[in-house]
Amino acid sequence: STDGDISLTTIHVADSKTFADLRLFEGERFDETFDNGWEAEYLPCDGRTATLYAETEIGKMAVLATPELEGTQVGFAPGQEMAYTFTFAGGTGEYYLNDIKTQKSALIQEGNTYSFEYENGDAANRFYISRTAIDAPAVGTGIDNTQSAVKVQKFIYQNKLYILRNGVLYDATGKVVK
Repeated sequence: STDGDISLTTIHVADSKTFADLRLFEGERFDETFDNGWEAEYLPCDGRTATLYAETEIGKMAVLATPELEGTQVGFAPGQEMAYTFTFAGGTGEYYLNDIKTQKSALIQEGNTYSFEYENGDAANRFYISRTAIDAPAVGTGIDNTQSAVKVQKFIYQNKLYILRNGVLYDATGKVVK
């Protein structure tokens, strides 16, 4: 959905009985602080259903309003089942949901889906949003990192440090993760 300069994308995760949604607003009017009236904090539940949230500098969010979705970490906690499917509503097809564990990506676009299995011990931060698919070939264009704002996030997944910079995932040594 688009309202002037604001777009709304919904990521829906479901098992065979329950579901949860994460709403992502993107627009120039938003910033990295809490946007009152647009955003909602994530509240943990009792574990009967899966949960989905955006990891931000201000905490876990159930509804996120941001100037750019690039680099957004998507947190996931399972319910009582192990098989889940993401379904996307809205979205312009310019972002991917990347799965660090499986090294696969799903285009965030109306009607697209991505199915995965949760295993005990999986990290909550195994998903992130980027304009680059995780399995995209690394091709030097000569214009890398020319934008003025560089968005960098560091996180640990399965006891390994990863760095997400402008949608590209690196390991602790600086190598691009494939």
